[in-house]
Amino acid sequence: MEKQERMEILFKIDQLLFELEEAAPERKEEIEVELQHLGNCLTNGKNVKFVQSLTMTLEEYKQYKEKGLKDKEIAEIYNVTASAVGKWKDKHVFKKPSKKTGKSGRERFEMSVEEYENYIRLGMIDTQICERKMIANATLHRWKKKHNVSAVAIRRKYKESLNIQ
Repeated sequence: MEKQERMEILFKIDQLLFELEEAAPERKEEIEVELQHLGNCLTNGKNVKFVQSLTMTLEEYKQYKEKGLKDKEIAEIYNVTASAVGKWKDKHVFKKPSKKTGKSGRERFEMSVEEYENYIRLGMIDTQICERKMIANATLHRWKKKHNVSAVAIRRKYKESLNIQ
């Protein structure tokens, strides 16, 4: 196949993909058949699996597994690679903790410097803050180090502001 022919096919594919986004359901099926045909033209009829996103629900996946299907067989149903199914599983089945949770799956400790300063102004010590926030002393220590915060400095600054007024 000549370069010009490939370019024309790719241009047609691009147009169809753009049209597919806003097409009615009946037209979508026609477009998908056309895209399949054009893809076959580009690959000379070889069964090439293009990288595409896997649109499968968790419920569908569970049904396939209950039927005893392997990931490779599921991949063939959706015309994707087995590794695409594996990546889908990582995202949907074996969900990694969100950014608000740590490795253990528990919520991460979050506190602003202002919130810490308020606790200190109320006369709380670090162990009391830890109890209130339900964290270990080491967690608060790491947080203070990360945010360059010192309870002593906050108390001193607070007392000075009271003496000035």
